[in-house]
Amino acid sequence: MTENGVFLGATAVAAHGRWSWEPGWAWPEGMHLVEVFAVDAAGVESSGTQAPFAVVNVSAGAGSATYYGQNF
Repeated sequence: MTENGVFLGATAVAAHGRWSWEPGWAWPEGMHLVEVFAVDAAGVESSGTQAPFAVVNVSAGAGSATYYGQNF
């Protein structure tokens, strides 16, 4: 996963094709656009696809949010 060409992290894809990723840091409030791509066992990278998401202001005491990806 990248944002503006900067590598953010990686995660495994479950057998059913879904994935989730926890960044480990707080994102600034507002819209974000990351590019996600797959890498196979041989290290071959797929074409990327954009995944937009929004970070909204939450009340104190709310838990952290994880982005749940789609089947790409």
